[in-house]
Amino acid sequence: MIRPWNLSLCFVAASLPMLGAALVVLEMSLGLLAMLALVALIRLAWLDDNIVNDLLESERLPTAYINTMRRRQIWAWRLFGVASDRDPADVSPSLLATRLKAEAQCISTVLLTGAALVGAVLLPGLVGGVFFALMFWAAWQQMDRLAVTLVVLEYGAALPRERLLWRPAWVGSWLPRDDG
Repeated sequence: MIRPWNLSLCFVAASLPMLGAALVVLEMSLGLLAMLALVALIRLAWLDDNIVNDLLESERLPTAYINTMRRRQIWAWRLFGVASDRDPADVSPSLLATRLKAEAQCISTVLLTGAALVGAVLLPGLVGGVFFALMFWAAWQQMDRLAVTLVVLEYGAALPRERLLWRPAWVGSWLPRDDG
């Protein structure tokens, strides 16, 4: 059972990417922001590719993921003195996919918040206000999804397949459907 304190911490942790993005965007130059956004978009695509192509259909964790997790455990021990008693080979692919989805949602929240603030500052008057409202609403929704994912991870469970593959309806609306 999850404790109420941990539940509230999940919601606070989900709001931190918005706060951090807002503070960083207001202090950085646009060129540096553009470079960071490009790197974040590449990481976002990479995470999504890992979830869809490597983890969803597999029964066991691929060897490359196990080795990476072992290296992270070694570095966590060396740098922070944190020892893990879990064997990476015991982690289910769906649980790792849920962790990667949480990271992707965090990056999306940061990117949408940054886009909202940059648009509000650079675009003129009403256009900037409308752009800010739309982007902030999208970031808020992404933050809400991140909070739900963190709660699911706190339970030690994995998101269902539909939630891992979820996309807004308009994203692939132009693609032909194969209903046959």
